[in-house]
Amino acid sequence: MRKLTFEGFLKQYVAELAGVQTASVHKLVDCMAENPRLKEPLFLYALTFDKVDLLLRYTANSAVAAEYEQLSNRYSLEQMLLLLEKQSPELPEGYLKVWRSYCSVRDAVLADNDTKEKRIVATSVATCEILDKLEVEGVVGVPKTDSYSIPKRYENAESVGSPMAPDMEIIKSLKPDIVLSPNSLEGELKSQYENIGVESYFLDLKSTEGMYESILALGKMLGKEEEAEKLHQEFEDFKNDFAQKHNEQEAPTVLILMGLPGSYVVATESSYVGSLVKLAGGVNVYGDGNGQDFLNINPEDMVEKAPDIILRTSHALPEQVKKMFAEEFATNDIWKHFEAVQNARVYDLDNEKFGMSANFQYEEALKELETFLYQEGTN
Repeated sequence: MRKLTFEGFLKQYVAELAGVQTASVHKLVDCMAENPRLKEPLFLYALTFDKVDLLLRYTANSAVAAEYEQLSNRYSLEQMLLLLEKQSPELPEGYLKVWRSYCSVRDAVLADNDTKEKRIVATSVATCEILDKLEVEGVVGVPKTDSYSIPKRYENAESVGSPMAPDMEIIKSLKPDIVLSPNSLEGELKSQYENIGVESYFLDLKSTEGMYESILALGKMLGKEEEAEKLHQEFEDFKNDFAQKHNEQEAPTVLILMGLPGSYVVATESSYVGSLVKLAGGVNVYGDGNGQDFLNINPEDMVEKAPDIILRTSHALPEQVKKMFAEEFATNDIWKHFEAVQNARVYDLDNEKFGMSANFQYEEALKELETFLYQEGTN
Protein backbone atom coordinates (compact mmCIF):
# COMPACT_ATOMS: atom_id res chain seq x y z
CA MET A 1 0.00 0.00 0.00
CA ARG A 2 1.75 3.13 -1.24
CA LYS A 3 1.97 6.22 0.93
CA LEU A 4 3.36 9.65 0.13
CA THR A 5 4.66 11.94 2.86
CA PHE A 6 5.64 15.57 2.35
CA GLU A 7 9.22 14.62 3.14
CA GLY A 8 9.21 11.91 0.49
CA PHE A 9 7.60 14.22 -2.04
CA LEU A 10 10.18 16.99 -1.48
CA LYS A 11 13.12 14.62 -1.77
CA GLN A 12 11.85 13.32 -5.10
CA TYR A 13 10.66 16.73 -6.36
CA VAL A 14 13.95 18.61 -5.87
CA ALA A 15 15.92 15.72 -7.36
CA GLU A 16 13.70 15.72 -10.47
CA LEU A 17 13.88 19.52 -10.86
CA ALA A 18 17.66 19.41 -10.50
CA GLY A 19 18.05 16.35 -12.71
CA VAL A 20 20.18 14.56 -10.12
CA GLN A 21 19.85 11.32 -8.19
CA THR A 22 21.51 12.39 -4.94
CA ALA A 23 19.83 15.48 -3.53
CA SER A 24 22.71 17.07 -1.60
CA VAL A 25 22.14 20.71 -0.66
CA HIS A 26 25.37 21.85 -2.31
CA LYS A 27 24.53 20.20 -5.61
CA LEU A 28 20.94 21.49 -5.51
CA VAL A 29 22.10 25.05 -4.93
CA ASP A 30 24.41 24.76 -7.97
CA CYS A 31 21.47 23.52 -10.06
CA MET A 32 19.21 26.41 -8.98
CA ALA A 33 21.04 28.81 -11.30
CA GLU A 34 19.80 26.82 -14.28
CA ASN A 35 16.37 26.04 -12.84
CA PRO A 36 14.89 28.88 -10.75
CA ARG A 37 11.87 26.69 -9.94
CA LEU A 38 14.08 25.01 -7.34
CA LYS A 39 14.01 28.09 -5.09
CA GLU A 40 10.88 27.33 -3.04
CA PRO A 41 11.04 23.50 -2.88
CA LEU A 42 14.76 23.70 -2.00
CA PHE A 43 14.08 25.85 1.05
CA LEU A 44 11.23 23.57 2.17
CA TYR A 45 13.49 20.56 1.61
CA ALA A 46 16.25 22.09 3.76
CA LEU A 47 13.78 23.06 6.48
CA THR A 48 12.20 19.61 6.53
CA PHE A 49 15.50 17.75 6.75
CA ASP A 50 17.17 20.21 9.19
CA LYS A 51 19.66 21.48 6.59
CA VAL A 52 18.83 25.19 6.68
CA ASP A 53 22.27 26.15 8.04
CA LEU A 54 23.90 24.43 5.08
CA LEU A 55 21.51 26.10 2.67
CA LEU A 56 22.21 29.54 4.13
CA ARG A 57 25.96 28.94 3.86
CA TYR A 58 25.85 27.87 0.21
CA THR A 59 23.49 30.71 -0.80
CA ALA A 60 25.11 33.48 1.30
CA ASN A 61 26.02 35.67 -1.66
CA SER A 62 23.09 34.81 -3.93
CA ALA A 63 19.88 36.62 -4.85
CA VAL A 64 17.81 34.31 -2.62
CA ALA A 65 19.94 34.81 0.51
CA ALA A 66 17.76 37.51 2.07
CA GLU A 67 14.53 35.61 1.47
CA TYR A 68 15.93 32.37 2.89
CA GLU A 69 17.36 34.20 5.91
CA GLN A 70 14.04 35.89 6.62
CA LEU A 71 12.00 32.69 6.32
CA SER A 72 14.39 30.68 8.49
CA ASN A 73 14.28 33.31 11.23
CA ARG A 74 10.52 33.62 11.14
CA TYR A 75 9.22 30.04 10.86
CA SER A 76 9.93 26.67 12.43
CA LEU A 77 9.09 23.55 10.45
CA GLU A 78 5.84 23.10 12.41
CA GLN A 79 4.79 26.70 11.76
CA MET A 80 5.65 26.44 8.08
CA LEU A 81 3.65 23.23 7.63
CA LEU A 82 0.65 24.77 9.36
CA LEU A 83 0.72 27.81 7.07
CA LEU A 84 1.17 25.64 3.99
CA GLU A 85 -1.76 23.42 4.95
CA LYS A 86 -3.96 26.51 5.53
CA GLN A 87 -2.67 28.04 2.27
CA SER A 88 -2.00 31.22 4.23
CA PRO A 89 -1.33 34.36 2.15
CA GLU A 90 1.35 35.14 4.73
CA LEU A 91 3.66 32.93 2.64
CA PRO A 92 4.84 33.78 -0.89
CA GLU A 93 2.78 32.07 -3.60
CA GLY A 94 5.68 29.88 -4.75
CA TYR A 95 5.76 28.01 -1.45
CA LEU A 96 1.99 27.51 -1.42
CA LYS A 97 2.24 26.14 -4.96
CA VAL A 98 4.72 23.47 -3.84
CA TRP A 99 2.25 22.31 -1.18
CA ARG A 100 -0.58 22.16 -3.74
CA SER A 101 1.60 20.07 -6.01
CA TYR A 102 2.26 17.70 -3.11
CA CYS A 103 -1.45 17.42 -2.31
CA SER A 104 -2.26 16.68 -5.94
CA VAL A 105 0.31 13.87 -6.16
CA ARG A 106 -0.67 12.52 -2.72
CA ASP A 107 -4.36 12.37 -3.67
CA ALA A 108 -3.50 10.56 -6.89
CA VAL A 109 -1.56 7.95 -4.90
CA LEU A 110 -4.48 7.50 -2.50
CA ALA A 111 -6.88 7.11 -5.40
CA ASP A 112 -4.59 4.48 -6.92
CA ASN A 113 -4.55 2.65 -3.58
CA ASP A 114 -8.34 2.68 -3.51
CA THR A 115 -8.78 1.24 -6.98
CA LYS A 116 -5.91 -1.24 -7.06
CA GLU A 117 -6.56 -4.72 -5.70
CA LYS A 118 -4.34 -5.06 -2.68
CA ARG A 119 -1.96 -7.94 -2.16
CA ILE A 120 -2.78 -9.39 1.24
CA VAL A 121 -1.11 -11.94 3.48
CA ALA A 122 -3.38 -13.43 6.16
CA THR A 123 -1.46 -15.33 8.84
CA SER A 124 -4.38 -17.02 10.64
CA VAL A 125 -7.31 -19.18 9.55
CA ALA A 126 -9.78 -16.88 11.33
CA THR A 127 -8.44 -13.92 9.34
CA CYS A 128 -8.81 -15.88 6.08
CA GLU A 129 -12.43 -16.66 6.97
CA ILE A 130 -13.15 -12.98 7.61
CA LEU A 131 -11.66 -11.96 4.26
CA ASP A 132 -13.68 -14.68 2.55
CA LYS A 133 -16.90 -13.41 4.15
CA LEU A 134 -16.03 -9.92 2.87
CA GLU A 135 -15.46 -11.43 -0.60
CA VAL A 136 -11.93 -10.05 -0.71
CA GLU A 137 -9.70 -11.20 -3.56
CA GLY A 138 -5.96 -10.64 -3.74
CA VAL A 139 -4.93 -12.85 -0.82
CA VAL A 140 -1.47 -14.05 -1.81
CA GLY A 141 -0.38 -15.69 1.47
CA VAL A 142 -2.16 -17.94 3.98
CA PRO A 143 -1.11 -19.92 7.06
CA LYS A 144 -0.06 -23.54 7.02
CA THR A 145 -2.53 -25.59 9.06
CA ASP A 146 -3.34 -29.26 9.49
CA SER A 147 -6.25 -28.74 11.88
CA TYR A 148 -8.44 -26.27 9.98
CA SER A 149 -9.49 -25.62 6.40
CA ILE A 150 -8.52 -22.54 4.41
CA PRO A 151 -11.45 -21.04 2.39
CA LYS A 152 -11.55 -22.42 -1.15
CA ARG A 153 -11.21 -18.90 -2.53
CA TYR A 154 -7.60 -18.87 -1.28
CA GLU A 155 -6.55 -22.45 -1.96
CA ASN A 156 -3.91 -21.36 -4.48
CA ALA A 157 -2.29 -18.79 -2.19
CA GLU A 158 1.27 -19.35 -0.96
CA SER A 159 1.76 -20.93 2.46
CA VAL A 160 3.57 -18.55 4.83
CA GLY A 161 4.12 -21.05 7.62
CA SER A 162 2.72 -21.47 11.11
CA PRO A 163 0.15 -18.92 12.38
CA MET A 164 2.24 -18.57 15.56
CA ALA A 165 5.52 -18.01 13.69
CA PRO A 166 5.00 -17.06 10.04
CA ASP A 167 8.02 -17.15 7.73
CA MET A 168 9.17 -13.55 7.23
CA GLU A 169 11.27 -14.33 4.16
CA ILE A 170 8.29 -15.88 2.36
CA ILE A 171 6.07 -12.96 3.35
CA LYS A 172 8.64 -10.45 2.09
CA SER A 173 8.98 -12.32 -1.22
CA LEU A 174 5.22 -12.02 -1.81
CA LYS A 175 5.49 -8.19 -1.73
CA PRO A 176 2.19 -7.69 0.10
CA ASP A 177 0.52 -4.31 0.51
CA ILE A 178 -0.52 -5.42 3.99
CA VAL A 179 -0.22 -8.37 6.38
CA LEU A 180 -3.18 -9.24 8.63
CA SER A 181 -2.67 -11.09 11.93
CA PRO A 182 -4.52 -11.54 15.26
CA ASN A 183 -3.69 -8.90 17.87
CA SER A 184 -2.82 -11.63 20.37
CA LEU A 185 0.46 -11.92 18.42
CA GLU A 186 1.12 -8.22 17.91
CA GLY A 187 3.87 -8.15 20.53
CA GLU A 188 5.79 -10.90 18.73
CA LEU A 189 5.09 -10.00 15.10
CA LYS A 190 4.82 -6.22 14.71
CA SER A 191 8.56 -5.51 14.89
CA GLN A 192 9.27 -8.44 12.56
CA TYR A 193 6.93 -7.00 9.94
CA GLU A 194 8.59 -3.60 10.33
CA ASN A 195 12.00 -5.21 9.86
CA ILE A 196 11.01 -6.62 6.46
CA GLY A 197 9.34 -3.35 5.45
CA VAL A 198 5.71 -4.45 5.20
CA GLU A 199 2.62 -2.74 6.57
CA SER A 200 0.54 -4.70 9.07
CA TYR A 201 -2.85 -4.59 10.76
CA PHE A 202 -3.75 -6.64 13.81
CA LEU A 203 -7.32 -7.85 14.20
CA ASP A 204 -9.01 -8.05 17.60
CA LEU A 205 -10.07 -11.70 17.72
CA LYS A 206 -10.33 -11.98 21.51
CA SER A 207 -14.10 -11.52 21.40
CA THR A 208 -16.92 -11.64 18.89
CA GLU A 209 -17.50 -7.91 19.39
CA GLY A 210 -13.83 -7.25 18.72
CA MET A 211 -13.95 -9.38 15.59
CA TYR A 212 -16.81 -7.33 14.17
CA GLU A 213 -15.08 -4.04 14.99
CA SER A 214 -12.10 -5.38 13.02
CA ILE A 215 -14.43 -6.38 10.18
CA LEU A 216 -15.73 -2.80 9.98
CA ALA A 217 -12.14 -1.50 9.93
CA LEU A 218 -11.18 -3.95 7.17
CA GLY A 219 -14.27 -2.95 5.20
CA LYS A 220 -13.04 0.64 5.09
CA MET A 221 -9.47 -0.42 4.41
CA LEU A 222 -10.29 -2.78 1.55
CA GLY A 223 -13.27 -1.07 -0.08
CA LYS A 224 -15.75 -3.57 1.36
CA GLU A 225 -17.75 -1.27 3.62
CA GLU A 226 -21.16 -2.46 2.44
CA GLU A 227 -20.28 -6.12 3.04
CA ALA A 228 -18.78 -5.29 6.45
CA GLU A 229 -21.82 -3.28 7.56
CA LYS A 230 -24.12 -6.12 6.56
CA LEU A 231 -22.13 -8.68 8.57
CA HIS A 232 -22.00 -6.36 11.58
CA GLN A 233 -25.75 -5.75 11.50
CA GLU A 234 -26.45 -9.49 11.31
CA PHE A 235 -24.33 -9.99 14.43
CA GLU A 236 -26.04 -7.15 16.33
CA ASP A 237 -29.47 -8.56 15.48
CA PHE A 238 -28.48 -12.05 16.62
CA LYS A 239 -26.82 -10.78 19.81
CA ASN A 240 -29.83 -8.68 20.81
CA ASP A 241 -32.28 -11.51 20.17
CA PHE A 242 -30.11 -13.98 22.07
CA ALA A 243 -29.72 -11.67 25.07
CA GLN A 244 -33.49 -11.51 25.53
CA LYS A 245 -33.88 -15.27 25.88
CA HIS A 246 -32.40 -15.70 29.36
CA ASN A 247 -32.32 -12.21 30.84
CA GLU A 248 -34.73 -13.20 33.62
CA GLN A 249 -32.92 -16.42 34.55
CA GLU A 250 -30.30 -16.67 37.26
CA ALA A 251 -26.82 -16.52 35.75
CA PRO A 252 -24.75 -19.63 36.55
CA THR A 253 -21.13 -19.30 37.67
CA VAL A 254 -18.60 -20.92 35.36
CA LEU A 255 -15.01 -22.18 35.51
CA ILE A 256 -13.34 -22.52 32.09
CA LEU A 257 -10.26 -24.67 31.59
CA MET A 258 -8.12 -24.32 28.44
CA GLY A 259 -5.88 -27.32 27.90
CA LEU A 260 -2.79 -28.49 26.10
CA PRO A 261 -1.51 -32.06 26.44
CA GLY A 262 0.01 -32.21 29.92
CA SER A 263 -1.18 -28.84 31.23
CA TYR A 264 -4.10 -26.46 31.47
CA VAL A 265 -4.89 -22.87 32.46
CA VAL A 266 -8.00 -20.97 33.50
CA ALA A 267 -9.66 -18.89 30.77
CA THR A 268 -11.05 -15.53 31.89
CA GLU A 269 -13.65 -13.25 30.29
CA SER A 270 -10.77 -11.59 28.42
CA SER A 271 -10.25 -14.73 26.31
CA TYR A 272 -12.42 -15.62 23.33
CA VAL A 273 -14.08 -18.62 24.97
CA GLY A 274 -14.61 -16.51 28.09
CA SER A 275 -16.24 -13.76 26.05
CA LEU A 276 -18.67 -16.31 24.59
CA VAL A 277 -19.64 -17.54 28.06
CA LYS A 278 -20.24 -13.94 29.13
CA LEU A 279 -22.32 -13.29 26.00
CA ALA A 280 -24.37 -16.40 26.83
CA GLY A 281 -25.06 -15.04 30.31
CA GLY A 282 -22.58 -17.03 32.38
CA VAL A 283 -20.50 -15.46 35.15
CA ASN A 284 -16.80 -16.34 35.01
CA VAL A 285 -15.56 -17.12 38.53
CA TYR A 286 -12.27 -15.35 37.70
CA GLY A 287 -13.87 -12.36 35.99
CA ASP A 288 -11.76 -10.66 33.33
CA GLY A 289 -8.48 -11.65 34.99
CA ASN A 290 -7.45 -7.97 35.10
CA GLY A 291 -7.15 -8.05 31.34
CA GLN A 292 -5.26 -11.36 31.16
CA ASP A 293 -6.74 -14.00 28.86
CA PHE A 294 -5.47 -16.93 30.92
CA LEU A 295 -4.35 -17.52 34.50
CA ASN A 296 -2.25 -20.22 36.14
CA ILE A 297 -4.43 -21.31 39.08
CA ASN A 298 -4.21 -24.46 41.18
CA PRO A 299 -7.35 -26.60 41.73
CA GLU A 300 -7.31 -25.84 45.47
CA ASP A 301 -8.05 -22.20 44.67
CA MET A 302 -10.62 -23.13 42.01
CA VAL A 303 -12.69 -25.21 44.42
CA GLU A 304 -13.05 -22.18 46.69
CA LYS A 305 -14.80 -20.38 43.82
CA ALA A 306 -17.54 -23.07 43.85
CA PRO A 307 -18.48 -22.84 40.16
CA ASP A 308 -21.89 -24.18 39.10
CA ILE A 309 -20.42 -25.41 35.82
CA ILE A 310 -16.98 -26.45 34.54
CA LEU A 311 -16.23 -26.08 30.83
CA ARG A 312 -13.16 -27.66 29.24
CA THR A 313 -11.67 -26.89 25.84
CA SER A 314 -8.31 -27.08 24.09
CA HIS A 315 -5.80 -24.82 22.41
CA ALA A 316 -4.72 -27.67 20.10
CA LEU A 317 -4.76 -31.48 19.81
CA PRO A 318 -8.33 -31.75 21.15
CA GLU A 319 -8.52 -35.54 21.48
CA GLN A 320 -5.30 -35.70 23.51
CA VAL A 321 -6.49 -32.84 25.72
CA LYS A 322 -9.85 -34.51 26.28
CA LYS A 323 -8.09 -37.68 27.46
CA MET A 324 -5.82 -35.60 29.70
CA PHE A 325 -8.79 -33.89 31.35
CA ALA A 326 -10.59 -37.23 31.83
CA GLU A 327 -7.53 -38.68 33.54
CA GLU A 328 -6.97 -35.56 35.65
CA PHE A 329 -10.56 -35.52 36.91
CA ALA A 330 -10.52 -39.28 37.58
CA THR A 331 -7.22 -39.41 39.48
CA ASN A 332 -6.97 -36.07 41.29
CA ASP A 333 -9.23 -36.23 44.35
CA ILE A 334 -9.62 -32.45 44.52
CA TRP A 335 -12.14 -32.50 41.68
CA LYS A 336 -14.52 -34.65 43.72
CA HIS A 337 -15.09 -31.65 45.97
CA PHE A 338 -16.49 -29.47 43.16
CA GLU A 339 -20.29 -29.26 43.13
CA ALA A 340 -20.13 -29.04 39.34
CA VAL A 341 -18.49 -32.49 39.29
CA GLN A 342 -20.92 -33.89 41.87
CA ASN A 343 -23.85 -32.58 39.81
CA ALA A 344 -22.43 -33.86 36.50
CA ARG A 345 -22.16 -30.34 35.10
CA VAL A 346 -18.73 -30.71 33.50
CA TYR A 347 -18.71 -30.29 29.71
CA ASP A 348 -16.08 -30.69 26.99
CA LEU A 349 -16.32 -28.05 24.27
CA ASP A 350 -15.47 -28.37 20.58
CA ASN A 351 -12.24 -26.42 20.11
CA GLU A 352 -13.23 -25.41 16.55
CA LYS A 353 -16.05 -23.37 18.09
CA PHE A 354 -14.32 -22.56 21.38
CA GLY A 355 -10.68 -22.03 20.45
CA MET A 356 -8.25 -19.14 20.80
CA SER A 357 -9.68 -16.78 18.17
CA ALA A 358 -13.13 -15.44 17.39
CA ASN A 359 -14.75 -16.98 14.32
CA PHE A 360 -18.08 -17.25 12.52
CA GLN A 361 -19.18 -20.34 14.43
CA TYR A 362 -20.24 -18.16 17.37
CA GLU A 363 -23.96 -18.75 16.78
CA GLU A 364 -23.54 -22.52 17.06
CA ALA A 365 -21.20 -22.02 20.02
CA LEU A 366 -23.71 -19.86 21.90
CA LYS A 367 -26.55 -22.28 21.24
CA GLU A 368 -24.37 -25.09 22.60
CA LEU A 369 -23.52 -23.04 25.68
CA GLU A 370 -27.21 -22.35 26.14
CA THR A 371 -27.90 -26.04 26.75
CA PHE A 372 -25.04 -26.26 29.26
CA LEU A 373 -25.78 -23.08 31.20
CA TYR A 374 -29.55 -23.28 31.52
CA GLN A 375 -30.32 -27.00 31.57
CA GLU A 376 -29.18 -29.77 33.85
CA GLY A 377 -26.74 -31.86 31.87
CA THR A 378 -24.56 -34.94 31.98
CA ASN A 379 -20.86 -35.37 31.24
